[in-house]
Amino acid sequence: MDVTFLITCIKVAVKYVPITLYLGLTSFFIGLIFGIIIALVRFFKVQFISTFFKWTISLSNSIPLLLTLTVFYLVVSDALHPLGNIVGANWQFKFFDRKWIAIFALSIFSTNYVAEAIRSALNAVPQSQWDAAYSVGLTTKQTLFGIIMPQALRSSIPLFGNILTSLIKGSSLVSAVSVVDLLNSVMIKAQVNYEYFEAYLAAAIVYWVLCTVITFASRFLGIISSKQRRIFSD
Repeated sequence: MDVTFLITCIKVAVKYVPITLYLGLTSFFIGLIFGIIIALVRFFKVQFISTFFKWTISLSNSIPLLLTLTVFYLVVSDALHPLGNIVGANWQFKFFDRKWIAIFALSIFSTNYVAEAIRSALNAVPQSQWDAAYSVGLTTKQTLFGIIMPQALRSSIPLFGNILTSLIKGSSLVSAVSVVDLLNSVMIKAQVNYEYFEAYLAAAIVYWVLCTVITFASRFLGIISSKQRRIFSD
């Protein structure tokens, strides 16, 4: 094994960590926004819309991320210029930032899992807390956003950490839509001397460090939130 080239690839991978984090974090926060909305719709069983989201989530979870990336890439490449003509703009796919294709696909994944995590957390809150809030005159909206939702979000922190690590690892597929990320950068480097083992190993090391940091951070936040919950309950 060429240790020197391994170290070189690690340095290259580290340079692309910001792009990987950008893809993962942006997709996560987009998923968090839409996931909360979908979770509330399904929790309150809004007629028709709840069923629609149920089947949509089931369908999108059945489609591989790579396939979602590829399909959206092809759709955007074909539709962008005609859409530009409709609105009187010269939109060309060659000038389109491919990162948004990656973010869109990753956001679908993120939204699905965030929605299910929050919905499960909402269902786990005892009905007695709703009854107690109503007994002191709070409305459903006040109870939800002042009492129930903060508990659901706190209890979902470990799951959020798992979702974010999955997004970080899933971002390794974005090379399929011409985005140079952590993994693709070391593959390009390895094309010079064909030392792909060292390149893959370097990428694996950097991914491992990233995911380990995220996992420990989510656990730490979970511990802090649980301590605060105990303090307030006492």
